[in-house]
Amino acid sequence: MNLRKELRSGQIQRFSEMKFSETTRFFIIFLIPLSFLAFTLFSQSSNDFEITNLDMVLDFRNDSLMVVETLNYQVTKPGFRELYRSYTMDGALANMQVLETQCPSGTFFYSQRVGTEFELICRNENTYAPGAYTLQFTYSIPDPYFCEGESCVLHWKVLDSFAAPIDRITVSVQGRIEQWLSTPMPLDVTGVTYSLPGIYSNSLLEFFVVSPRDGKSGGPVVNLADEAKKYQQQATLHTFMLLNGRLIIGLLTLFEFGLILWIFLRLSKEHLTPGMPEVLHYKPGERKPHEMDFLFGRRPGTKIHSNAVDATLLDLARRGYLKIEKDRLTVIKTDNRLDDFEKRLILFYGESGDLTAMKRQMKAMNSFALAGLSRKMDSFLKPTKWVKSKFKLMYDKKGSKLLWLTIGLSFLVGLLLFLIFSMSYSQFFLFVFAQVLLAILTLVFDNFVFGRYSLEGITEKRKWGAFRNLLCDTAQMKKYEPEDLSMWGDWLIFATAFGCAEKVLQRMKVKKVQLPYVPSYGTNFYFYSMLRRSAHSQLAAKTSRAAGSFSGGVGGGFGGGGGGAR
Repeated sequence: MNLRKELRSGQIQRFSEMKFSETTRFFIIFLIPLSFLAFTLFSQSSNDFEITNLDMVLDFRNDSLMVVETLNYQVTKPGFRELYRSYTMDGALANMQVLETQCPSGTFFYSQRVGTEFELICRNENTYAPGAYTLQFTYSIPDPYFCEGESCVLHWKVLDSFAAPIDRITVSVQGRIEQWLSTPMPLDVTGVTYSLPGIYSNSLLEFFVVSPRDGKSGGPVVNLADEAKKYQQQATLHTFMLLNGRLIIGLLTLFEFGLILWIFLRLSKEHLTPGMPEVLHYKPGERKPHEMDFLFGRRPGTKIHSNAVDATLLDLARRGYLKIEKDRLTVIKTDNRLDDFEKRLILFYGESGDLTAMKRQMKAMNSFALAGLSRKMDSFLKPTKWVKSKFKLMYDKKGSKLLWLTIGLSFLVGLLLFLIFSMSYSQFFLFVFAQVLLAILTLVFDNFVFGRYSLEGITEKRKWGAFRNLLCDTAQMKKYEPEDLSMWGDWLIFATAFGCAEKVLQRMKVKKVQLPYVPSYGTNFYFYSMLRRSAHSQLAAKTSRAAGSFSGGVGGGFGGGGGGAR
């Protein structure tokens, strides 16, 4: 029963045991993330409402700024009771005075203060049905100017948190002005009317307007010309990102994946090894189970699989160092012919070979002692320095290192663009998120896809794969069943490492093959896996019980705000 549980657990690893062809490797690391990025580039986010037009009339008076805002809502889904516009109450905007409001027919107006936000709201006692609705608000902002000499500047962050995209923005100006700047910059200017491009949800809309003093009063501003120049440069760059953000992401994506493709073809494509057998009925070398698994197993070059540790114990029993009983491992001898990995196992099971007794002891241990035991058990998944050095000689990881460098640089570039221009083109976040996805895929598939074995290494790896094909396929096994007990021993040991020992045991039972160091068919020799899992589960249970007992634009200016529906 325990053996079946262990084997079922081993089946969870089947995904990581897949044989990856060159085409599959290419698909995993290239086409899947590329498809995701294509989705981020070309998909349109669906909104339950949007603003088709925001029309603003600005009247620059000596003592105030008069504003008439007209918002054309397009509601696409029912359920909203309120359409509103909000203002951040700081600077001159803190003293804004609402003069007139117009709400859609059948609704009523009210206003409220929420923290630093002042909201003008058109409420429907029922809900707004899908369709077009117009809101208009007229208000004044007293003395909003900063002046220097004969010129004054209005610096107003109009929007920075509107909950839906605005398709088109039109601003008409009354009163004399000397210079108009805004984020985004106008696409078209007709007389006193400025046509701005649409903006995304939570994007920036900001005005920087220089007008003659003409009796205006206001706080001082230093170096107005320099401020205007700085703002123009910044606004131009933000507008460029707003209009070309998708193109920039597309170019970054093409460059990144062109580089990934080059890394794959140049540094990761496997050497051709024609004439390799699909099935091999004998082990292809004198590798020990833990060496074979680290060099050619499920996750080569990362760690040893627990099945390979159990296979090592079985190999030690065959060689006379251990005795396997039903629930006990007894150390018989130790000598210098053991490698460092085997010596560590012998030392551990010499102290704690009784599986039943160890499980009882674990129940009595506190969380601290169990954590120490779990760390000790996990340490057997770490290879020796000698095996690590062998892997470095036969496996070239330059491709993997370059891949991580590519992902890291792309992430930093995307993050920098997002931090600087998120108020203009927030979709830069999708490029950053795509790098995180790509990093996760790389962690999962890295050693299967990037990096490559030497010609000698890939030849041996494919021979071990052919041996695995035999041991994990009962039909193939029947063709090559040996009479030699030592070969049956090799089969059982490495089938344990490969995670398909049950099939070899079944054939041994049919053929009436009995190995002296395996007491009976179906004996549970997964001593390491069982003990390690028991330690982890006990620790998790005790830990759980213990836990249960305990601004775009230049600085200055005023405002901000947004709006939406709810």
